Amino acid sequence: RQTPSYEQVATHPVVLAEIKRRLSAHAQQNPAVTRCVRRALVLPTPPSLDRGEITDKGSINQRAVLSHRASCVEALYAQTPPPQVVSIE
Repeated sequence: RQTPSYEQVATHPVVLAEIKRRLSAHAQQNPAVTRCVRRALVLPTPPSLDRGEITDKGSINQRAVLSHRASCVEALYAQTPPPQVVSIE
């Protein structure tokens, strides 16, 4: 049996359903607009140390991720998000 790729896992319906379930649970416990997360996306590839998306200490460099993954940000904010974006009401 072959191990699925990162992208296959990131877009798998079971994974996306679990993310949606957890977003919904978080939204119920945190209904304030400033604390509620309405959309999420698993990056199609892991953050890259070579592209500066991960610091030497292992933290995410938000500026680099936003710069290199503009298409992911666009997908999150799209009027009609693509299927890989998990969205709750």
